[in-house]
Amino acid sequence: MVESPMTQSQSDLFLGGSTPSDEVEQQLRYPRSALTTHGVIVGMTGSGKTGLGVVLLEEVLRSGVPALVIDPKGDMGNLALGFDTLSASDFSPWIDSNATQRSEQTVAEASVETAEHWRKGLGQWGLGAQDVASLGATAEVCVWTPGSSVGQPINVLGSLRAPQTPFDDDAEALRAEIESFVSSFLVLAGIEADPISSKEHILLSHLIERAWRAGRDLEIGDLILEVADPPLRRLGVFELDEFFPARSRNKLAMRLNAVIASPSFSVWMKGPALDIETLLFTADGRPRGSVIYLPHLEEAQRQFVVTLLLSKVVTWMRRQPGTSDLRALVYMDEVFGFAPPTENPPSKRPILTLLKQARAHGVGVVLATQNPVDLDYKAMSNAGTWMVGRLSTERDKARIIEALRSSGTDADYESLIGGLAKRSFLLYSTDATQPKIFQTRWALSYLRGPMTLNEIARLEPPADIESQPEDSLVSAPTEVERREEPPSVRMQRTSMSIETPQEPWVSRTIEAASTDVQRVESVALPGPAKGVPVAFARRSASWLAFVGGDPDGRCLKPVVLVRMQVAFELTAGRLTQEWELVLPMLSETFDVGQALHVDWDERDITEQAPVRGRPLEVGAPIDSMGWWSRARQALQGWAQSTGVVRVFRNRALGLMSRSDESKELFIERCKAVAMRRSDTEASSYLSAQSKQMIDWKRQLEQTQYKLNEAMADAASAIAADEQIERTAALMNATIRGFVAPSKLAAAIERRQLAEDRQRGLLSRHQDLQEAFDALAERERHISDAVVGIHRAWLSQVEVVDEEIADNARCLELSYLGLLWVPSHGE
Repeated sequence: MVESPMTQSQSDLFLGGSTPSDEVEQQLRYPRSALTTHGVIVGMTGSGKTGLGVVLLEEVLRSGVPALVIDPKGDMGNLALGFDTLSASDFSPWIDSNATQRSEQTVAEASVETAEHWRKGLGQWGLGAQDVASLGATAEVCVWTPGSSVGQPINVLGSLRAPQTPFDDDAEALRAEIESFVSSFLVLAGIEADPISSKEHILLSHLIERAWRAGRDLEIGDLILEVADPPLRRLGVFELDEFFPARSRNKLAMRLNAVIASPSFSVWMKGPALDIETLLFTADGRPRGSVIYLPHLEEAQRQFVVTLLLSKVVTWMRRQPGTSDLRALVYMDEVFGFAPPTENPPSKRPILTLLKQARAHGVGVVLATQNPVDLDYKAMSNAGTWMVGRLSTERDKARIIEALRSSGTDADYESLIGGLAKRSFLLYSTDATQPKIFQTRWALSYLRGPMTLNEIARLEPPADIESQPEDSLVSAPTEVERREEPPSVRMQRTSMSIETPQEPWVSRTIEAASTDVQRVESVALPGPAKGVPVAFARRSASWLAFVGGDPDGRCLKPVVLVRMQVAFELTAGRLTQEWELVLPMLSETFDVGQALHVDWDERDITEQAPVRGRPLEVGAPIDSMGWWSRARQALQGWAQSTGVVRVFRNRALGLMSRSDESKELFIERCKAVAMRRSDTEASSYLSAQSKQMIDWKRQLEQTQYKLNEAMADAASAIAADEQIERTAALMNATIRGFVAPSKLAAAIERRQLAEDRQRGLLSRHQDLQEAFDALAERERHISDAVVGIHRAWLSQVEVVDEEIADNARCLELSYLGLLWVPSHGE
């Protein structure tokens, strides 16, 4: 008795054979480890490509290896149709009633016929119901439906959870994952963005990396809000508002918000969060075949899902130890549009990354396609296994043959591929000396064709997934609101309102069976006395933590913001300083002793109220003008003290240290002031030089224009001379070589004119080169001057220690107002 193929060595994959037979020597048993070098399945519609893919996945799962299956067409859900009794009642729910009507059969009759057909087909390959049952006991199949509430949804946006390991431990992989998420999310919003040059891409990537470095999960709503109010001062060497102005950021935030504000977007947050371990293994450790069902999605949404998914696979893969055996398989049933040869969709990068790097970690990739021209040549060159079925065009055959021959194997591929029958494939492997023709075995799963969403919903979900609660909270507002009143009105108003939800903060709640959106009610912020300005600290302010704030906080803490000019009467004369203070604790009595020196400026505050934040208890009668008057008096009296103090001083910049400022902090402040003054001087210098540079460039353009005109005239003259010479040659031949003296003189004159034109062109070329050189020299001079300005200012940060008489008085209290600071609460 021949041993069942399914009980043979689990390191080999039983894919088929030369013909259906029980003879073991005629079976094709492909080494499982060979899939770590990746594979490509190519075949036209009707070639049996889908059946081969299902058989390959069955074998991988049966051998104890999990598989992640990307299913753009809807065929791979057939993997879940494994009937361990092969009875007619198993097949009956999946029989196409329309097909039975055309064949004039009842569903019951068709079920009996199909069950018998499947038993017979399996029997020809030595397989039966016991093998189907064995596969079901070894591995589990789950079909996931991202972007839909039908079937088994999955929360793909859960991928913004912070990594569990320090960011720098795997910075390269995490940055690649961030890049893929941002690229696909922007595509979903209709924005084509280059990761290197796009301001939108750069800002979003910085925000995600910042959150992950802090170990903070970043939900999609938080990300959009941070776009409008980033906790960043600079991007690169430029100020944020210069690199990406606030107005442009708000437009981006509104556009991204429009994506998630759609009621249909709520389904993207349903189900368990996207996690590769969950997709590959069950709770009890069995391998899982996870089919990611995509036919119901639009093209941009498919890109979004595939890019996020494969980026997560790359990150997971890089954390696995090396192995020569297959650890997991990634299968794409139709790669068209995801890794094209001439375009760069977001999904292309993680696909190529897996093909280049996954082998060392035991992760195999198999890509299936109808047309080889749909696949980038880099992907094709990284495939060690080729399974080629019937092809529809000569161009497809030519490309496949070219790829196979480039591997160094010589065979009559034209005849081999041209003679393939349905379900027959040419197998080429880098480990084999010659290609082989084989026929795929009968699938254990019922191949009933593409499945609809409603049919997917009939599949029984896995128990360990069904019990998990779906994510129902969306951390994003339905709109990013901006206040439209003039700044003067905002600064004078005595109260204002912002959206303030209960903790944890959410802007809308998505019910499990509904997409109704519940808006969070607004509450009023306590307002100060009339005439007292109100501002909000930007999340990018560097001193937030120093005053008890947090850029990621979801509450608003009230503090008093102060700017005052203080004069010190010294022996050598008066020294005037500007003090900038924050009083972080408010009480009935104004305690100026708690004042903290901070280096704030207008870039750190805004009149624009944030769209989120719960106000903390004020603790002081800020609505009383008397309280603010006492605050003013206390601040003025605080500055007027006497005694001797030791300070740090920078005479070149006119700066003196504050009472609680260390030498190191004072030096840093001097450097910051020097940089600001350097930027101001450099900007003024560049502005003065810009007009002269415009004039120089205009002269260069005029020189170029004159040269082009001269070259055009010369070309016309040369053409005319050639015509004259041809005519003269014809006339000379007619009169037997006799050349009149007048014609000879004309020829000499034309030659002299040609030489003059050539000298003129050379002269204009020289003028143009000199103009280019002069402009380049001027640009170098300007660049050197700017560098010199920066160096000159940075050289003026020398600090000395001095003892001075602290005989100070307040010259002016230029700013005294209420500031709301983001905070995590008390």
